[in-house]
Amino acid sequence: MRPARQLLADRAPWKAAQGRRIRKLYHGFIANLTADDPLHQAAALRAAELAVATEDARARLLALPGDQPAEEAVVRLEKTARRAAADLVPLIPKPVKWWEQQHEEADDGEEEN
Repeated sequence: MRPARQLLADRAPWKAAQGRRIRKLYHGFIANLTADDPLHQAAALRAAELAVATEDARARLLALPGDQPAEEAVVRLEKTARRAAADLVPLIPKPVKWWEQQHEEADDGEEEN
Protein backbone atom coordinates (compact mmCIF):
# COMPACT_ATOMS: atom_id res chain seq x y z
CA MET A 1 0.00 0.00 0.00
CA ARG A 2 1.19 3.51 -0.74
CA PRO A 3 2.22 5.77 2.12
CA ALA A 4 -0.49 8.12 3.41
CA ARG A 5 1.43 11.16 2.20
CA GLN A 6 1.44 9.90 -1.40
CA LEU A 7 -2.20 8.86 -1.16
CA LEU A 8 -3.19 12.33 0.02
CA ALA A 9 -1.11 13.99 -2.68
CA ASP A 10 -2.94 11.98 -5.35
CA ARG A 11 -6.47 12.28 -3.98
CA ALA A 12 -6.43 15.67 -2.24
CA PRO A 13 -4.23 18.21 -4.05
CA TRP A 14 -3.22 21.30 -2.05
CA LYS A 15 -4.16 23.67 -4.88
CA ALA A 16 -7.87 22.85 -4.66
CA ALA A 17 -9.95 24.10 -1.74
CA GLN A 18 -11.60 20.69 -1.47
CA GLY A 19 -8.19 19.03 -1.31
CA ARG A 20 -7.09 21.29 1.53
CA ARG A 21 -10.33 20.59 3.40
CA ILE A 22 -9.93 16.82 2.90
CA ARG A 23 -6.37 16.98 4.23
CA LYS A 24 -7.43 19.02 7.25
CA LEU A 25 -10.22 16.58 8.13
CA TYR A 26 -7.98 13.56 7.44
CA HIS A 27 -5.30 14.82 9.81
CA GLY A 28 -7.94 15.54 12.44
CA PHE A 29 -9.36 12.03 12.13
CA ILE A 30 -6.01 10.22 11.98
CA ALA A 31 -4.74 12.10 15.06
CA ASN A 32 -7.12 9.96 17.13
CA LEU A 33 -6.23 6.70 15.36
CA THR A 34 -3.12 4.64 14.74
CA ALA A 35 -1.48 6.64 11.95
CA ASP A 36 0.66 3.72 10.70
CA ASP A 37 -2.25 1.32 10.20
CA PRO A 38 -3.42 1.20 6.54
CA LEU A 39 -6.96 0.31 7.66
CA HIS A 40 -7.12 3.40 9.83
CA GLN A 41 -5.67 5.55 7.04
CA ALA A 42 -8.27 4.30 4.56
CA ALA A 43 -11.15 4.78 6.98
CA ALA A 44 -10.00 8.32 7.87
CA LEU A 45 -9.58 9.25 4.20
CA ARG A 46 -13.00 7.84 3.35
CA ALA A 47 -14.65 9.81 6.14
CA ALA A 48 -12.84 13.01 5.14
CA GLU A 49 -13.71 12.67 1.45
CA LEU A 50 -17.36 11.95 2.20
CA ALA A 51 -17.59 14.88 4.61
CA VAL A 52 -16.21 17.25 1.97
CA ALA A 53 -18.48 15.82 -0.72
CA THR A 54 -21.45 16.34 1.60
CA GLU A 55 -20.45 19.93 2.34
CA ASP A 56 -20.10 20.64 -1.39
CA ALA A 57 -23.43 18.99 -2.27
CA ARG A 58 -25.23 20.90 0.48
CA ALA A 59 -23.75 24.21 -0.74
CA ARG A 60 -24.88 23.47 -4.32
CA LEU A 61 -28.34 22.55 -3.09
CA LEU A 62 -28.66 25.79 -1.15
CA ALA A 63 -27.67 27.72 -4.28
CA LEU A 64 -30.52 26.07 -6.26
CA PRO A 65 -33.36 25.30 -3.80
CA GLY A 66 -36.36 23.18 -4.74
CA ASP A 67 -34.58 20.43 -6.68
CA GLN A 68 -36.18 17.27 -5.21
CA PRO A 69 -33.71 14.68 -6.63
CA ALA A 70 -30.77 16.78 -5.41
CA GLU A 71 -32.29 17.03 -1.93
CA GLU A 72 -32.63 13.25 -1.73
CA ALA A 73 -29.08 12.78 -2.96
CA VAL A 74 -27.77 15.16 -0.30
CA VAL A 75 -29.66 13.31 2.42
CA ARG A 76 -28.22 9.97 1.24
CA LEU A 77 -24.74 11.45 1.07
CA GLU A 78 -25.08 12.91 4.57
CA LYS A 79 -26.13 9.51 5.93
CA THR A 80 -23.16 7.85 4.24
CA ALA A 81 -20.75 10.47 5.60
CA ARG A 82 -22.20 10.07 9.09
CA ARG A 83 -21.74 6.27 8.91
CA ALA A 84 -18.16 6.69 7.70
CA ALA A 85 -17.39 8.95 10.66
CA ALA A 86 -19.15 6.55 13.04
CA ASP A 87 -17.01 3.70 11.65
CA LEU A 88 -13.95 5.51 13.01
CA VAL A 89 -15.14 5.34 16.62
CA PRO A 90 -14.36 1.63 17.20
CA LEU A 91 -10.88 2.19 15.75
CA ILE A 92 -9.95 4.78 18.38
CA PRO A 93 -7.65 3.21 20.97
CA LYS A 94 -9.11 3.28 24.44
CA PRO A 95 -7.50 5.97 26.57
CA VAL A 96 -5.47 4.95 29.57
CA LYS A 97 -6.94 6.59 32.62
CA TRP A 98 -4.57 8.72 34.60
CA TRP A 99 -4.81 6.62 37.77
CA GLU A 100 -4.28 3.39 35.82
CA GLN A 101 -1.14 4.85 34.28
CA GLN A 102 0.08 5.98 37.70
CA HIS A 103 -0.65 2.53 39.13
CA GLU A 104 1.32 0.83 36.36
CA GLU A 105 4.25 3.19 36.87
CA ALA A 106 4.18 2.48 40.61
CA ASP A 107 4.12 -1.27 39.94
CA ASP A 108 7.07 -0.96 37.58
CA GLY A 109 9.01 0.97 40.25
CA GLU A 110 8.34 -1.72 42.86
CA GLU A 111 9.49 -4.51 40.53
CA GLU A 112 12.83 -2.79 40.00
CA ASN A 113 13.56 -2.82 43.76
